[in-house]
Amino acid sequence: MKLRDYLTSAYQVLDIKVSRTIGLIPRGPLIVFLSLTEKCNLRCKKCTIWKSVKEEREPELSKEEIFSFLPQLSSMGTKIIALWGGEPLLNKNLCEIIREIHRQKMIPYVITNGLLLNEQYVAQLIKADLGSISVSLDNPFPEKHDERKGFKGAFARTCEGLALLRKMGGDRINVGINMVISKDNVHEILPMAELASSLELNWLKFIPVHFGFPYNQMEFGDEELMPDEEEIESIQRNLLKARKYLIKQGLYTNSITFLKEFKGFFKGEYPMKHCYAGYLLCNIDSYGNITQCSLDPRIAGNIRERPFKEVWKSKEFDLIRKDHNIKLCGHCWLSCFVEPSFRMSFFYSMRNLFQVLTEISFIR
Repeated sequence: MKLRDYLTSAYQVLDIKVSRTIGLIPRGPLIVFLSLTEKCNLRCKKCTIWKSVKEEREPELSKEEIFSFLPQLSSMGTKIIALWGGEPLLNKNLCEIIREIHRQKMIPYVITNGLLLNEQYVAQLIKADLGSISVSLDNPFPEKHDERKGFKGAFARTCEGLALLRKMGGDRINVGINMVISKDNVHEILPMAELASSLELNWLKFIPVHFGFPYNQMEFGDEELMPDEEEIESIQRNLLKARKYLIKQGLYTNSITFLKEFKGFFKGEYPMKHCYAGYLLCNIDSYGNITQCSLDPRIAGNIRERPFKEVWKSKEFDLIRKDHNIKLCGHCWLSCFVEPSFRMSFFYSMRNLFQVLTEISFIR
């Protein structure tokens, strides 16, 4: 990021902070999560996203439709577009979309399962000037990872993709792992940290498994995923050990504040008291529906029907963004929404200055 980008981002954050404090609608989101497809090439047993795709649904957003609203986001101060899904690498226009995001003076960031990261695709991503990519890997042991993902050979192919990104991209691209924590990988947290270090990655971030829309409709009643009291304590200990190890190895990871609340989240508490979903960031799904976050099913509008700016400023969206309650938001501890919300506190950012500066260094 250039100095001008830092200054305009700081202005955007200040506008968001002040707007929420006095009950106004901010100029626009700093971060937008854009789903490029609901399709996925894995069959994770406890994820319902890939199961929800039906042929009779309307077509997903075309390249032209996406290009039509990117300038709107840029003009409203948006700086980061996180491309996810489903599996975003299944979208044949991904590299063109990355280039267009750059052309609109915003920063693309890809979240993928890594299965398609062969030498040709990695070369295309590097040529498109992708600066950061997160790859989902939930277990450092091949058999366990493959069983969870419902795809034999998934672990090997994902690790090969990670190695290619590091080898071919060098310092031009920041690469990391997202690990979803549940009952079945309680004791694999530290081994995953060791794997991330051996692959010479930039980060390893942890997320607790989520229940309910759009992930797992069994809520907290899924005994195959929900850790018991003893396992919750083990998760807490292992996360803190892994964080200490990662920092020593020079890898970035979640804040201590975020990791310490895994325990409360799994016990059904409401740890997130000041979420900035709908202010700092929002979500656009692959059909154009605009929501304040990926967990909230309430649709504020659709970019096929109204301009994004009109939806963002609408009464419908404002009612949603001002309604963060336990029923809707109590079971959320997604780092991509929670940790940016932490950064909205000046005192938190000052206490965790090194963490914040490290994050900024990953933005390209």
